[in-house]
Amino acid sequence: MNARRAVAGAVMAALTLAGTAGRAADSDTYIARGKDCVAMGAFADGEKEFRKAVELGGDQPEALYGAGFCAFRQGKTKRAATDFEQVLKSTHSVPQYRGFHTLALLRLGEIKLSQRNFREAIDIYAGGVNNEASNADFRYGLGTALRGLGRNEKALNSFEEALKINPSHAGALVGKAAIYYDLGNVPEAFDLLERAIKLDPQSALPYGVMGALYRDLKKPYEENLMIGQYYFYSGDLKRAIGRFRAALVVNETSQVHHAIGSVLLKDGQAAESVRHFERALKLKVRPEDPALAQLSMAYAKMGKLTEAKSLIAKAIRQNGRSAEYHGQNAWILLLAKDSMGAEKEARAALKLDPENAGAYRYLGDSLNSRGLARDAVDAYEKCLARNPGLSDVYVNLGWAYEQLGDLVSAQRNYETFLRGGPPPDEAKSVKAHIDSLRKRSRK
Repeated sequence: MNARRAVAGAVMAALTLAGTAGRAADSDTYIARGKDCVAMGAFADGEKEFRKAVELGGDQPEALYGAGFCAFRQGKTKRAATDFEQVLKSTHSVPQYRGFHTLALLRLGEIKLSQRNFREAIDIYAGGVNNEASNADFRYGLGTALRGLGRNEKALNSFEEALKINPSHAGALVGKAAIYYDLGNVPEAFDLLERAIKLDPQSALPYGVMGALYRDLKKPYEENLMIGQYYFYSGDLKRAIGRFRAALVVNETSQVHHAIGSVLLKDGQAAESVRHFERALKLKVRPEDPALAQLSMAYAKMGKLTEAKSLIAKAIRQNGRSAEYHGQNAWILLLAKDSMGAEKEARAALKLDPENAGAYRYLGDSLNSRGLARDAVDAYEKCLARNPGLSDVYVNLGWAYEQLGDLVSAQRNYETFLRGGPPPDEAKSVKAHIDSLRKRSRK
């Protein structure tokens, strides 16, 4: 009888362990899906996936942090703060979760700063400095909070400590610049802002601060140009165009025409952007090759491939070391149905920059179009490893897997594409294709 009970107990224990392992595996799946959503900017879907992982258990700090981050990016600061606080409680004494503890602390500080709750932000960042004295982000956050309370001397010291740790910390450079400006050291302030822009040209922050300083100096051309850049890199394209047009009224320059053309191109107004790029080139914009490349892209989007090929070739002649130009040429050649030429240009781009995600994507497209599915899969996987946010690549990767007869992998990639929130027509088409794959799988 005792033996039977022992066997029964062992069976139940094994089943319990199997159930726990299954829940952990499911949790890992939801975490992976959440990460995919974050990479593609689908924060609402990402939050749902991470919260499912939290419900199942598994790696709680990672799932909780992911849910909080997604909530934060959606502006749900109260919910995000609750998640981050839970992460802190569950990680403060667990060395392997130190990274999540640090991230949660930094995000909590950001929330307090956004609420202008500077005193609580100081407490959070000061605690971070005590725990990780070599973390420049904590010192930058502390400096920002101190400046919010008008404690400029202590703030300046904190920014300088951050720069000792990381001389390339753009945020600390901007903070230091703002204080220098307040102290009347205008040349040094602008020098610091220009360094910040060179270090992180796509960050909106230094342009916004520089624009505010130009406003104080009553320089409307410079103010509008900088605020236009701020809106551009913040993603507010309509306001960026308005600011650049205001700058153009004050002073017509090649720089402003180039800037307006860039925004219009990004906004999908290729035909209108052409006029500004051509004007910028006529006014001798320097350097010339970026304007040539963007004008080439505008023509390509309009279907004028002969003009596009000629212009990108000229840009490459001026700057043959640009991997981006070779990658763009590969894209144009794909549009022109020249897959062999596209492959050559994609490989040239990768030779210059082996981490160029776009070049891997175009290499995959050129191989896929010629039925070289196995090689295409390898190229697409390398592309997505470097930039998971290129959501439409998942469709191409799914198609390559389908050509190899791997319908499970094909379906998985099509579903990942759908989680990125594509346009309704594309989503409908891909969903229909997934249904057809399921039917084929059942046969």
